Amino acid sequence: MLYGVTPKVANFYTRAHVRQTFHEVLQLIEVTEGIAEMGLKLAMSSRIFALAWRAKRTSQLIGKLSRFKIIRVIYFS
Repeated sequence: MLYGVTPKVANFYTRAHVRQTFHEVLQLIEVTEGIAEMGLKLAMSSRIFALAWRAKRTSQLIGKLSRFKIIRVIYFS
């Protein structure tokens, strides 16, 4: 999870991690301040996971937010 980054930094990060063999999809979803604060607290309180587990853990954390209860827990996105 990335949080607190500027659009310029987000663009650089995205471009640096995309490979020609992958399809990139960037999703931006506006949320209320309350949901954003809860998401930030969940992310900051979560420990660091190995690469193979990051997508799974990210989807678990997002699924705890009221607006995103329907998010499926996955290993890779």
